[in-house]
Amino acid sequence: MAADWSPLWLGLRAAALSTMIALPLGPWLAFLLRRRPAAAPLAWLPLPLAPSLLFAYCLLADPFRWPTASLAASLFTLTYLMRAASAAFDALNPQHLSAARGLGASEWRVFCRIAAPLALRPILAAAAFVFAVVATECGVVLILRRAILAPGPLPAAPLAAIGAAALAIHYLASRLQGGRTAR
Repeated sequence: MAADWSPLWLGLRAAALSTMIALPLGPWLAFLLRRRPAAAPLAWLPLPLAPSLLFAYCLLADPFRWPTASLAASLFTLTYLMRAASAAFDALNPQHLSAARGLGASEWRVFCRIAAPLALRPILAAAAFVFAVVATECGVVLILRRAILAPGPLPAAPLAAIGAAALAIHYLASRLQGGRTAR
């Protein structure tokens, strides 16, 4: 009997879409909220919603739709990337940003030309980490869903592949995190 690899591919698709949605928005929102401290606590509200809770509907939903799972996972992904980007922006030298503003650069230009390039490595490391978390959670929940709907032994090969992919992505994220932001 051949192993069913569809949970792995669905998990990777859901993780890719949620990361692509959150990667441009998370750092930009974090950069904007740093200048408006009163609104910042509202941005962290979805963080306690772990991907496993967001994918719990997979056990109940029939049929499973990976774009819907991606949009649900985007809440977690966006919040985590905002938090990581905010920490990366805090590590930047504020004189670089002030100098650009003093020369007449708009907030968008300060973000695109100075803040984002200097904080790129930690943001990409956070994106890789969140991708791995969402892909793993989605894949495992889908495998469990299949096991509930059609009782039998859990497929070992897709579970091992999901774990190996998550470890590889975590390794990549740790290598990206090794770079330092400018001071």
